[in-house]
Amino acid sequence: MVAEVKCLGDASQAKCLEGDWSVRADIERLSSFNTSTRLFALVIAKGEQESNTGKRLRTDTWVEGRESINLDLGHALIRIWAL
Repeated sequence: MVAEVKCLGDASQAKCLEGDWSVRADIERLSSFNTSTRLFALVIAKGEQESNTGKRLRTDTWVEGRESINLDLGHALIRIWAL
């Protein structure tokens, strides 16, 4: 098994979503591993004023064709995808 955990929030810069060292790049890299279980977890901090970046973190379908499992901890939202 291989997993990637990315911790971001509303104050994160938009470059964290697309491009080098981004959510998208991490998912692509994780997809390239030859293993039966690949998990991507996105931890999104709460308690900040919602930004466009935060909205995308919470609503975008980051893994094509897959629904996320969501866990709301009150202070953070965790979204997990199996790849």
